[in-house]
Amino acid sequence: MKQKQFFYSKWYAWCPFIYFAFLAWLQSLNKHFWTTKRFSEPFIIICFAVVLCILIYTVVRYTIPMLRGKTFLELDSEKIFMRPKNKLVYWTDVEKITFSDFPESIILKLYNQKKVRINVRHVKGDNGFIYNTIFSYHKEAAKRTGDKGDKSTVVIPGDC
Repeated sequence: MKQKQFFYSKWYAWCPFIYFAFLAWLQSLNKHFWTTKRFSEPFIIICFAVVLCILIYTVVRYTIPMLRGKTFLELDSEKIFMRPKNKLVYWTDVEKITFSDFPESIILKLYNQKKVRINVRHVKGDNGFIYNTIFSYHKEAAKRTGDKGDKSTVVIPGDC
């Protein structure tokens, strides 16, 4: 099968800036509604630090690669590569593929009992299409290698 690429979701990559705007709004509320500085200033500083850490993490992990046009997932006939986790999984190692509603993710259960989670909120495209594409690549690899142990089922997210 041809190599298939899925790119970063632009919506999720820009979300941290919404958090930052919320923090700025919270700071403006601090000036108008909070009367005791002993409680409000440490609270705002802690909130600011937490949101700033989330912002930096998300910008580095998702926004910058999205702006550079990098792919989130790369599928080919032998493997799946997840760029944010820098994780490479060969189809021959995958025992089962399932979809989880919360958080919306595709779970690859490996033969060594480990699980690899692909959070589809970060991927541009329809969740059902992404799941079915991953499933079809896995099924094709199982046919090529003669693996009869595939216990995966096709589940279209949203139809459950």
